[in-house]
Amino acid sequence: MPTFSQLPGDLTIEHVIGDEVNFTLDLDVDVTSYTFSAGVYVVSTQGFQGGNGGTTPGIGSTAFTPTITVANAAAGTLTWGASEAQTGTLSAGIRYRHFVRWVTPSGVTRTIVSGDYIAKAP
Repeated sequence: MPTFSQLPGDLTIEHVIGDEVNFTLDLDVDVTSYTFSAGVYVVSTQGFQGGNGGTTPGIGSTAFTPTITVANAAAGTLTWGASEAQTGTLSAGIRYRHFVRWVTPSGVTRTIVSGDYIAKAP
């Protein structure tokens, strides 16, 4: 039986807690007049040992919002960025995921990239 799949590209992000993180996404499509959003959110607190003020974050809560900058719209090149302050709030005992979405000029929303977001102690 034929199937149809409209799933985002799978991208795992892994880094040390408190490090600045910046990388380029090359979408290979003209994104002129597109808007973008991104997020890193909590999917599991199993194994959480405290930290972050001692409170357990809620499942589905936003850990932080990375910055998406269009580097070259015609080429479809974006920069994904998170500051040291943003990644410094993460905990190695919490499981996170991330996403990047676009909205086309005609208003169509697509999640284009998502995956596990792994924050490790130094």
